[in-house]
Amino acid sequence: MGSRYARVALVLLNLALLSAIVFLVQHAVRRRPATAYTGPLPRDLAVEAGGRAAVADPSREIGEALDPPPPVTETSEVTPPPPVVDPAALAGRYRLLLVSEDRQDPERSTAIVASSSGGQQRTVMIGDDLDGYEVVALEVQVDGNERRALLVARRGDQRQELRTERSPRP
Repeated sequence: MGSRYARVALVLLNLALLSAIVFLVQHAVRRRPATAYTGPLPRDLAVEAGGRAAVADPSREIGEALDPPPPVTETSEVTPPPPVVDPAALAGRYRLLLVSEDRQDPERSTAIVASSSGGQQRTVMIGDDLDGYEVVALEVQVDGNERRALLVARRGDQRQELRTERSPRP
């Protein structure tokens, strides 16, 4: 008999819990804020397009408005054309800046070359491609108190060398 009363009590508690949940949900849905919003409506804050059609690329228009182009200044000096350089010669296209030579493992030697036109710098190792030339040797030649870095590149039978300027040995 005790289990029958326990089941009835459990059913009544479940019904009470269910009715409390339904009441809270209905109360939350029907509830309105105590004060109404009195500010401007979003459509009142809209920016007028000035009568123009929709902008195809709004970021471009914003960029043009924020970053006006610099004024054009007239110069009377004419810059001379760059010197004509043999396009096949690596020495005409690159300057050798630095060679880090590893005498125990020459394959780990590296060099830094820069474009002679003032462009980017590039790091190369033995076996790398440098505008169609394969880098075959990187070394530092020491002559008394002077040392020079040397990069040797080869394309087929053509051999090209890049050297640094002479610098005193530290």
